Amino acid sequence: MYCGGVAPPHYHYDYAVHDDHHHDYHSQHEERKHHDVKGKYELLQPDGRKRIVEYVAGKHGADYKVRYEGHSHHGGIGSQGIEG
Repeated sequence: MYCGGVAPPHYHYDYAVHDDHHHDYHSQHEERKHHDVKGKYELLQPDGRKRIVEYVAGKHGADYKVRYEGHSHHGGIGSQGIEG
């Protein structure tokens, strides 16, 4: 159903970053159809664990599920700082 001649929102996208120099590893996928959005993103945290967030959202709110993979390492990736 069109409202005021404007098409309802509909999109999808995904991307990924794998940067060994800066230890930056993350990705995201999201899609939307009308009021409903669902997606997932992952990132490698400085402590070495991977954080995975899956989400859905709509007219009545949002729900996020967060989980972790791997083990935390004291200091972790990136703890030495970034050399310029």
